[in-house]
Amino acid sequence: MSTQLSRYHEAFIGLLYGEARSELSHLQHQPGIAVYRNSVIKACVDALDANFPSVSRLTGTDFFREMARGYALERPPYEGELVRYGDAFPAFISAYPPARELTYSSAVAELDKLWLEVFCAPASAPLDVHALASTTADTLGTTSLRLRDSVRWYWHPTLPVFTLWAFNREQTAAPETIHWQGEGALLVRCQQRIFAEPLSQGGSVFLTACRLGATLDQASEQALAAEPALALGPFFSNLLSRGVFAAF
Repeated sequence: MSTQLSRYHEAFIGLLYGEARSELSHLQHQPGIAVYRNSVIKACVDALDANFPSVSRLTGTDFFREMARGYALERPPYEGELVRYGDAFPAFISAYPPARELTYSSAVAELDKLWLEVFCAPASAPLDVHALASTTADTLGTTSLRLRDSVRWYWHPTLPVFTLWAFNREQTAAPETIHWQGEGALLVRCQQRIFAEPLSQGGSVFLTACRLGATLDQASEQALAAEPALALGPFFSNLLSRGVFAAF
């Protein structure tokens, strides 16, 4: 796209969002601009409704769409495709005054956003577990395993975020009992499906350490410091079976 055309597009978007643009003054008072603006805002609200279905179900449609409209008026899309629209929506929700009583809604929005990131992540091959068969325990401990691009996780220290997100995402009935304590979630795309499961604090620490390049021994030490009761063996085996790690 030429620089001139890019500037025109930027000016036109600004005009739609109420900015005075001298180079487009001939369009400012055209009746069609208001119609076009409303269509753009509606498209943004529809995209947020599709991208954050758990939040929409949790808060109710009318409340959600009013909140989404506020976000759309404040943050225009920066891409032609709206499949990723809403990267700052969780932060917007946490600062949105009418949602002040819904303290868990922004955390649920974080998981919807991570689901989108996993969905849009580039494909990559998982680690073949047979590649580790001939590796000794000592060698494995000093190995750093790279995580696949289609892996995301989240931990909240005080909210049952996975429980709240899961039954709203799956549109099932709420559990009879929800334990209001910290929870985390692991999301992995494998074989064109996205798997989501609960994640403990130690598991979250372990994955973060791996993402930062720590060896397995270092990641394990950090995980156990955060959660001494974490069963590292079964946890690591589950990560391998889920395809969390990238091929060498």
